Amino acid sequence: MKAKIGVLLVLLLSLATAWAMAETARDITSDAAVHITNVNGTRQRMLDRNKLTALQADSRVNPYIEVTMKEEPCAAVYVEFGENVLPFSVEVQQGKEWVEIARQDTPYAQSYLSFEPSAQFRLVFHTDGKKKALYIRELYLFSEGDMDESIVHIWQPPEEKADLLVLAAHPDDEVLWLGGVLPYYAGEKQLRVQVVMLTCGNSGRRLELLDSIWHCGVRHYPEIGTFKDVKSYSIRDLYQQWNKSKVESFLTSALRRYQPEVVVTHAFDGESGHAAHKICARSMQACVTLAADPSYTLRGEAYQPWQVKKFYAHKGDGDLTTMDWDQPLSFFAGKTAYEVAQEAYGFHKSQPQPKKGDAAESALYYVAGRNDPNSSYVFSLVYSAVGEDEAKNDLLEHLPADLFDAAR
Repeated sequence: MKAKIGVLLVLLLSLATAWAMAETARDITSDAAVHITNVNGTRQRMLDRNKLTALQADSRVNPYIEVTMKEEPCAAVYVEFGENVLPFSVEVQQGKEWVEIARQDTPYAQSYLSFEPSAQFRLVFHTDGKKKALYIRELYLFSEGDMDESIVHIWQPPEEKADLLVLAAHPDDEVLWLGGVLPYYAGEKQLRVQVVMLTCGNSGRRLELLDSIWHCGVRHYPEIGTFKDVKSYSIRDLYQQWNKSKVESFLTSALRRYQPEVVVTHAFDGESGHAAHKICARSMQACVTLAADPSYTLRGEAYQPWQVKKFYAHKGDGDLTTMDWDQPLSFFAGKTAYEVAQEAYGFHKSQPQPKKGDAAESALYYVAGRNDPNSSYVFSLVYSAVGEDEAKNDLLEHLPADLFDAAR
């Protein structure tokens, strides 16, 4: 009997330990005293859970934030940066010295860092000896436990070898016009999907983009171009500001770096007529050829020529490939790719949102529905090295399944 009781106690202890290990980390930011100098009354803006506001501190070398926990030690921090994405570290005081115990060097606007639980520490933001104004949109402090992925996005590096490259002009275009592409191929199919953006208006929109594509199942950090966000309906006028050769260099380099089998982007007519959308389609068409041409060289480039297998543009003329974004997806607990895309657009809070009751066909800012003139369900095959589509219901048609096995 004693032996049975002992075994039972061991089992219960194991279960309790497993439960404790599986406990979800809690946001304990409100339990902390957070101090930073020279913030001009903006400290609370990085604690208000509003990505559209931000702490802005005066310029200094290696600014830091001091944190003292009142009840429970902190085991992880999550920083959503503004303009200056800086490496940062966690330091604790040992005697008279501050000692680094953890460091985050990845240049991601959403950065997570875990460390040995501490009740008192400081976050040091490293500015490489230069004076910089610290700019943080949100700061989270967490207890021990597993992170809730709906709040904390622990980004993996950009893809080394992509199955699919999705090019969009601005944050929100990735779902407004391309609909279920990301939820279906990144989430449901678990393919290696690399998102590339030409432009991003500000750091708030960048965070909205990250939240949107994460919700769609993307886990590898996007590449965001530095072209100025300019509203223009003239390709000529926009190229005067962007420089056509720089756009083509940027996109060609992206194709060679990520080596995608398939590329998908905007419509040639720009959907809403926006010149940046048109440039995505037209420049990408040229760059698919340039990327495969060994004689086209880029200064300082370390990547080899790459031949894309298929290139799709949104919409188009003739016999189109039509995707079914209305099938339930197991990765999203039965939601459809279209529904997930709608939810993802909701993260773009700085943009106009559809009013309750609006139909997809009538709302100005809405993921283009099946029957919309700009339907996000249809795509045209612009280029193929593997033959014309026949079934016309899959962007991967004619590509062997084992080509993508490494992604799963």
